[in-house]
Amino acid sequence: MMKNKTYILTLLIICTNIVLGQKREIHIPTYEDGRIISTYRSNIELSENIGLSPVQESNKTFHFRLWTIGQVIEVWEEPNSNLSGMITSWTQEYDPEKEEMTGMYFYISLNLDNFQISSILSLYDSLNIKEIPDDSFIRGWPMGFDGQTYIFETADQTDYFFRTYWSPSVTDTTQEAAIISNFIEEASRLANATKTWEEFIRLVPYKCYSNGSVIACVYTEEEYKKMQKEE
Repeated sequence: MMKNKTYILTLLIICTNIVLGQKREIHIPTYEDGRIISTYRSNIELSENIGLSPVQESNKTFHFRLWTIGQVIEVWEEPNSNLSGMITSWTQEYDPEKEEMTGMYFYISLNLDNFQISSILSLYDSLNIKEIPDDSFIRGWPMGFDGQTYIFETADQTDYFFRTYWSPSVTDTTQEAAIISNFIEEASRLANATKTWEEFIRLVPYKCYSNGSVIACVYTEEEYKKMQKEE
């Protein structure tokens, strides 16, 4: 996923929705001209396409959502203090003849168990993730065109934060990058993300699909031989 951010301000919006009897302040990075970053707008659309409700409108006392490559890991606390969480794997159909993405999405959400949920929340707190700002506000965090952008959404009773981090695993110039990279890796391990993804892709009903710049296609041996002859 490409990323080239030039904004330096944070837009503060007062949400009109009532959350647990309070108004939640919405914090979203913007470009220099005041426009909300396109990542936020596209993320809302993607959330709808894969059956996820907006975190900024969550009725939970705490809700955290981590967007990785093709997967979403989230944990939340209900007003009655019960904890829940799930991991969602998703992909979009690709039409190889038209060489474009279609409007079809395939996704599966699985519940996390109590140990996974409590461990991810403990990790979030121990690394003080809430206090790490969007990467555009971290001095020394480089930006680039190649790499992966990870999205962190956090909502509590008073605030919602939308933050993005470009390729933290290859950004070794800041302490914050090391912390974010460690959190993504450990949270993914706790959520059993790799095994979940391997099981998910075996169920994808599309001939070709993608979650970004990489396109994967599944062909039978006969189809592959025919393609080789045509080349």
